[in-house]
Amino acid sequence: MRPGRLAVVHEVVRTGRPALVRVRVTPPSAGSVEMLADFTDWAPVTLARDGSSWSAEVEVEPGTYHFGFLVDGEWWVPGGLQGTVPDEWGRMNATMVVPDNEGEP
Repeated sequence: MRPGRLAVVHEVVRTGRPALVRVRVTPPSAGSVEMLADFTDWAPVTLARDGSSWSAEVEVEPGTYHFGFLVDGEWWVPGGLQGTVPDEWGRMNATMVVPDNEGEP
């Protein structure tokens, strides 16, 4: 990442209701990675190893959500993400905005 640029860990690969979102992270020396998010009611989604990265594709309704990762059982959010917010337990969460483009031609 270049200085002054914020990190991105998700991308919308298909708009709609639901949208398809790809999440990709590269935690240091991870043996397992799960994503927990309010759009899954904080149920873990297992990410698959892809070289040094971990990724998953999830269907998400348009909206604004918060999420983070369990890396080998420890809460982790990559540094430098746009829109990180603290939760009621003092952990930082990332923010994901999924646009609603369903009605566009």
